[in-house]
Amino acid sequence: MLWDTRLQLHWAAQAAAGVGRTLLAPQGDFSHESFSWSGDDGALFVASTPRAGIRLRDMTLLAGDETFPMNGHTLADGFAFFERVFASAPLKHPPEGMPEHPVARGGVFDANPQDLAELDRYYSVAAEMLEEVRARETGAGRVRCWPHHFDIATLITISGHGEEAHTIGVGMAPGDEGNREPYYYVTPWPYPKDPPQPPLASGAWHTEGWFGAVLPARETDAIRSFLAEAIGHARVLV
Repeated sequence: MLWDTRLQLHWAAQAAAGVGRTLLAPQGDFSHESFSWSGDDGALFVASTPRAGIRLRDMTLLAGDETFPMNGHTLADGFAFFERVFASAPLKHPPEGMPEHPVARGGVFDANPQDLAELDRYYSVAAEMLEEVRARETGAGRVRCWPHHFDIATLITISGHGEEAHTIGVGMAPGDEGNREPYYYVTPWPYPKDPPQPPLASGAWHTEGWFGAVLPARETDAIRSFLAEAIGHARVLV
């Protein structure tokens, strides 16, 4: 089941994110614990030396030339791997609010290999699509994967700074409690009051809890056009 594998991969990634949380200089936007995608490795890495990360297709932790497969092991084993490589005291665990799963309480990882390969494809395609957005859109920031929600995204700043900024979030989420299927999103911020919902050639407007345009990630042929159209609408709404 893809949802179960997505949760296991999310939790396994927390061991690598712990390197950033503990050993890198804290940043106000928490980017010190975020990941960047490496297409050459098929992996997400924090900006540490040596690089600490996770290869998605087989859920293997990476640190320099050393590897540690998470299937058959526990989350504590994953943290211990990085603590040994980095000669570190205990690494920081994720804050509250992570999705529930037995591996968070000491269960052994047993993610389905086919599901891991599918999630790897979703992240690989998303990284490519979002780098195109970053190259095309004025104000777009680095493409990052955020370990708490596990989405990969870029933020387009339209105006302002900090909490007063007007932005457009563009990314791919691997599913959440509201929608367990991986999907792309384009979200204007602040959310406009009673926003119009202009017609979309693909995708739809999401209005429950948050506002934005969404497209199932499986609709691969529509991703580029959806992102371009939805970003255009979001710029008007912002």
